[in-house]
Amino acid sequence: MNLRLILASGSLLVVSSLSLSQDVINNCPMKGTAGVEPYISRNKLKNRYIFPKQSEFDPNITLTEMLKPGVDTGRFSPSKAGRITGYVYNVDFGGTEACNCTTKVKKYIDTHITLTADPQHTKGKNRLIVEVTPRIRAIMLKGTDTEGHTLTVSDWSTDSLKARFLHQWVEVEGWYFFDWEHTNAAQNTHKGKHNWRATCSEIHPVTGIRKVTPPH
Repeated sequence: MNLRLILASGSLLVVSSLSLSQDVINNCPMKGTAGVEPYISRNKLKNRYIFPKQSEFDPNITLTEMLKPGVDTGRFSPSKAGRITGYVYNVDFGGTEACNCTTKVKKYIDTHITLTADPQHTKGKNRLIVEVTPRIRAIMLKGTDTEGHTLTVSDWSTDSLKARFLHQWVEVEGWYFFDWEHTNAAQNTHKGKHNWRATCSEIHPVTGIRKVTPPH
């Protein structure tokens, strides 16, 4: 069995390449409530629960590159993962999204973590969103892989993540995803006055998060 080291909440976890069976969670399939493409494929990408291998990380996916102005619809590939460092401006529950079958049950709603490049520049045009999903949350909370190996149990509920990481510098890793649903609210794809984010580029789902020393 191929084992990988995954950073989660500052602890190194040994995670099997065979993940927990999470195809259906809270009676919600990987495609969520989507019935047609491209929404089916996009929801399946959001709901991935296989941890990326080291060979799948793209070193070009950094916070600086993700926040860079310009049309960024094809800047990076969703088949790649990123490892980025930023300041946690906010942690909150996501909305009732189709990928989660529009549930209102908090444990099955994504956690939205808003990152900025520094704590002095936090307006919408400076913000990037990374998301913790219910499937990854369940794996972390259970603390075992498919073969029963014991992992470090970690509470990735929204309240717990907020208590630990709000207004902290963190390193986040996980799959890259471009969330097309928000193109009319992101600075790089929409020139409106009320954009609440810089880009639709995200780390989604997050597979690792830990505190780091603030950059000088």
